[in-house]
Amino acid sequence: LSPRLEGDVAASAKAFAQVDFRYQSAITFDISNDPRLGQGAYSIFDASVGVTFDSGLELSAFVRNLFDRQYADGKINFN
Repeated sequence: LSPRLEGDVAASAKAFAQVDFRYQSAITFDISNDPRLGQGAYSIFDASVGVTFDSGLELSAFVRNLFDRQYADGKINFN
């Protein structure tokens, strides 16, 4: 989900602000379904602001993982 607001700031430029939302449901990283090797559900928000010119040039600033959400993208059991 990525809502975006845009508005004219000059005759040949538009400003924008956008928020991106990603959701990951709970997941288990191991075929044995060991609950210690899983990750609970989480949401990630990203944001960007910038200016787009009629010439095609775009200047923007982007923040990934806006609220610094910690999550695992994999786990290994060495036992």
